[in-house]
Amino acid sequence: MRRFFDLAVMPAGDGAFAEKDSEQIINNLSSMLSMASKLGIDGVGVVFNFSRTSEVKKARKMLEECKSNANPALKCWMGACIQASSEKELKRNVDKLKKRVDFVVVKGGEVTINRVACSHPWVDLLLDPHAGRKDSGMDHVMAKLAAEFNVGIASSFKCLLDAGSKKMSHILQHIKRNIILCEKYGASFILVSGATNPLEMRDGRALASLASVLGVRQDRALAFVSENPEKMLKAAAWRRNPSLIIPGVKIVKRGEKKNGKA
Repeated sequence: MRRFFDLAVMPAGDGAFAEKDSEQIINNLSSMLSMASKLGIDGVGVVFNFSRTSEVKKARKMLEECKSNANPALKCWMGACIQASSEKELKRNVDKLKKRVDFVVVKGGEVTINRVACSHPWVDLLLDPHAGRKDSGMDHVMAKLAAEFNVGIASSFKCLLDAGSKKMSHILQHIKRNIILCEKYGASFILVSGATNPLEMRDGRALASLASVLGVRQDRALAFVSENPEKMLKAAAWRRNPSLIIPGVKIVKRGEKKNGKA
C-alpha cells in the first residue's frame, strides 16, 4: 500500500522560530496535523527556521504535544530550514543543527547556495531552487551531486499559490526542468506543500497531479510524494546513525555483517 508524505509543513512560516508566539505556533501546528490526517497523509515533516539550537528542544516538545492531540499514529519528523546568504553562513548553520533535528532543509534560490546544498554531506533537502530566479536554479552538475550525496530536490505547492498568473507559468517550467534533470541523473525529486496553515495543505495525489500536468507518468508523479520522500528520510536517518564516524564510514561490531546481522 502506497504511503504519502509531506516533508515541508511550516507552522511558523518562513520567519525565525523565536519571533513567533508559542501559542500561535501550537494552535496552527495542531490544526495542520489534524488536516494531514484528514487528507490521508501518512508522514509529515514539520520544519522551523531556528536561530538558536536551544529552540529545537522547545519545538520538539510542541510537536509531541500537538501530535498527541491531533493523531498519535501520525508519523512526524522535525526539520530545520536554513536560509543563508553565503556559503559560509550555510555551512555554519548546518553544522550547528545537523544532529539536533531529523533532517536539514536548505531554502534555495541563489545559485551558490543551491550548489553547496547539493554537495553538502549533511543537507537532506534543497527546497525551491528556482525561487526568485528566471531559471530553474539547477543544472546537470548539481543534479549529479544531489544524486551522489542523497540530497532531495523539492518544489513546493506554496510557491505556486503565492505566484501571480504571469509568474506561475514560468515556475511550472522551472519545476519541469528540475524534474527532468533529477530523473535523468538519479536525484530524488520531491513535491511538498510548503504550507504555513491548514488551508494551504494538499493530499498526496493532489500534489502528484502537479507533476502529471507537466507530462510526468502517473507512477513517477506518485513517487514524488511517496517513495522519494521515504528514501530521503532513510538517508537522513543513516547520516545521523550514532555508529557513523563520518558520512559513509560506520563502526561495525565484531561478527556483525553489513545488514546488521551476525
